[in-house]
Amino acid sequence: MQKLLTDAVVESLTAFANSSGGRVLVGVDDGGKPVKGFTLGSESLQKWVNDIKNKTQPSIIPDADEMDLAGTKVGVLSVKEFPVKPVAFKGRYYKRVNNANHQLSLTEIADLHLRSFNTVGIAILIRIGHSMTYRWIRS
Repeated sequence: MQKLLTDAVVESLTAFANSSGGRVLVGVDDGGKPVKGFTLGSESLQKWVNDIKNKTQPSIIPDADEMDLAGTKVGVLSVKEFPVKPVAFKGRYYKRVNNANHQLSLTEIADLHLRSFNTVGIAILIRIGHSMTYRWIRS
């Protein structure tokens, strides 16, 4: 039974959250075949979701599902692009580039944060409306 989630899985989900989203198959080798002896326990998915939530900052909560692959149940964890970036795992920040995770430099972290902040700020301004924004700026 797969009890603990590997750091590589959480790192990949963090990289996906900082990029365009993605999914990780747990219990599948690099060749796309089920890992021999892997068993998806009845509470594995929920435990993994909780572990990921607790290990990331800000917390990401992936969608979790199971999938049948060649007669073996495997886990599928997926995340969408996170609106507030960057997301960290163990104090490090990653992004997905092609099929690999890359650790972000300080400049990339700052840039991602600023772009995220600007996007959230614009969304808030749109929600409260132009007239209220004008009053808020004048006050």
